[in-house]
Amino acid sequence: MALSGVPGWNRSKVTPYLSKAATSDLWVSLSTTFLLYPHLANEPPATPVPPKLNPFSTRSDLHLGERVGLQCTVSRGDPPLLIEWLKDGLPLPRSAPGLLVRAIDEFTSIVSIAALSPAHSGNYTCVARNGVAQASHSAALSVNGNRTAIGRGASDVPPAISPFAFGELSEGERVKVSCSVKRGDLPLSISWMKDFQPLSHDLDITVRDTEEYSSILAISSVTSRHSGNYTCVARNPARESTRTAELIVTGNVLAET
Repeated sequence: MALSGVPGWNRSKVTPYLSKAATSDLWVSLSTTFLLYPHLANEPPATPVPPKLNPFSTRSDLHLGERVGLQCTVSRGDPPLLIEWLKDGLPLPRSAPGLLVRAIDEFTSIVSIAALSPAHSGNYTCVARNGVAQASHSAALSVNGNRTAIGRGASDVPPAISPFAFGELSEGERVKVSCSVKRGDLPLSISWMKDFQPLSHDLDITVRDTEEYSSILAISSVTSRHSGNYTCVARNPARESTRTAELIVTGNVLAET
């Protein structure tokens, strides 16, 4: 089979960038490939995958001075991806007083607020774009006027963990959840369990501490074996606190339309 008969192949567009020897080697390799696997010549290009976001939310009992984090994760979608944040419809600066926007990796972005103030109240939107489409998700953040009562001693305040959730997942999708300690005295240690047992290395789960009061659990491609209850454990000299969420994996992402 001649490469001239393969849709999309144009020698004149490729060879100017290669030496004569490299051009010859390339064409021999491609010709051999299509002779051995002729079906590849007529194979349609893969359909680009638009971005899909895992939903996030905020608590209704947020108080002045508490810590809070918003995590936006693109569970599926072809890279390259652009992720940005808006507050009340306007672009959120990557660094503002008491607020920080950080990219954890190419699929995840986090807004961290070290101490809530009335100025942080508003509607936060994550927007993810690739060459196919864009997706967005919003959550309202409301700060109550009173500060949470805390003790005076250096270790009087036990850790309190913000709720987290995995959302609806299909096999093959990515997921990241953040365990954030909204209040509690330092030093803090944060760890994870699955079904109330230490995480197994066989599950290919990644855990990374992003800050001294935050830890991220990440799975690059979920399968049915990842289903179960995941518990974040936060400890300080005052007490141990836990928060649990269930991960349910349903179906196969390739079967979705």
